[in-house]
Amino acid sequence: MNGFMQKFYEVGSWLSKVMMIHFIWLGLTILGAGVLGIFPATFAAASTVYQMIRGEDKKIHLNMWQEYKRRFLKANILGYGWVLIGFILFVDFRISEVFIQWPFIHFFLILISSIALASFLIFITVFSRYELTPLQYFKQSLFIALVQPMETIAVLISAVLMFYLFMFLPVLTAFFGVALVLYPVLWFGHRACASIESKKLKASLS
Repeated sequence: MNGFMQKFYEVGSWLSKVMMIHFIWLGLTILGAGVLGIFPATFAAASTVYQMIRGEDKKIHLNMWQEYKRRFLKANILGYGWVLIGFILFVDFRISEVFIQWPFIHFFLILISSIALASFLIFITVFSRYELTPLQYFKQSLFIALVQPMETIAVLISAVLMFYLFMFLPVLTAFFGVALVLYPVLWFGHRACASIESKKLKASLS
């Protein structure tokens, strides 16, 4: 019974932290007037979730507020850089669909879009884990997405599953939302980054 109660307590504690992250994320997004707040708030939430995954025990509200302020400008620049990439791919796909109508081009654009989406999801971990230049963030995210295919596929599948989970249980969106999506994405992203670092260390020692 003690073991069961311990697990029950751990799950309850984890859920309360996830809920807190979600509501702080909402507040920080509103603080930035939505448009300027969503990416700093999201990456602040990602940093906090990532620390949970690594077993670091920090005060959630303080950590999110510090990350929000510290990387406000960089988060917006990189976040809207990804929005621009997505917009360009969407326009290309629409042009191909309406004017070109060649299945090979459609397939190629879908492949590129999938790689871009995977790179963005991996980028969330890269941004939480490293301090890099803006261009290095994009390059490192793409590199990891390509050389760690299993973790990349797992990241994509987890994001899709979370999307369908929220469709069937929308109440989860209201209470857990972004933090619940970030957790599996960052968990698999952490595995991908750690695997590459381990390979580099072995290569340097050999």
